[in-house]
Amino acid sequence: MCGNGLRCLARYLHEEKRFGRDLIIDTPDGPKGARVGKDLIETDLGVPDFSGKRAGVVGAPEVFIDRELEGFKVSAVYTGAAHLIVPVPDPRRVATEKAAALSNHALFPDRVNVNFTTLIDRSTAFARVFERGVGWTEACGTGAAAVYAVFRRKGLIDDTLSVRFNAGAVAVTAAGERILLTGPAEKIAEGIYWIK
Repeated sequence: MCGNGLRCLARYLHEEKRFGRDLIIDTPDGPKGARVGKDLIETDLGVPDFSGKRAGVVGAPEVFIDRELEGFKVSAVYTGAAHLIVPVPDPRRVATEKAAALSNHALFPDRVNVNFTTLIDRSTAFARVFERGVGWTEACGTGAAAVYAVFRRKGLIDDTLSVRFNAGAVAVTAAGERILLTGPAEKIAEGIYWIK
């Protein structure tokens, strides 16, 4: 599932298809709630799953938190997609080879999205994401949720975390155990696709 894509779809359904502001969108990960505001869209990504199995770790213990892997301390979580959270001093300086080694590690037979992140303060983080099968990406909604989930579990953040990426920032918070992702969704193009 794509967290940022979910926000874009919610805006499209509201503006182009005239659906209401409150939506339930069926995804491969189950139904997800969305609320379309004037400038921002909030999506409910559900409850993060820290079980090693759900996070895609082969033979993993119940929880895969703060484990040593390829010279990094990593934590795995599922937030609509499997993610590995890797705190580092400067995510921009991580070599592609190191990111690929983690993403393609034998512990993750289906590969894993790797989020190199640094906590700037209790309400702000910066992340750089190496997505499985893609490589470096400019932003990742489920990755932002994963960063929030791991830092929240460790008690390192306040209630709301602004997760910044090269392409912009999203706000992540919780409603009980459920993770809410809020950010803009901007229309950049329009077209027609003919299916034969």
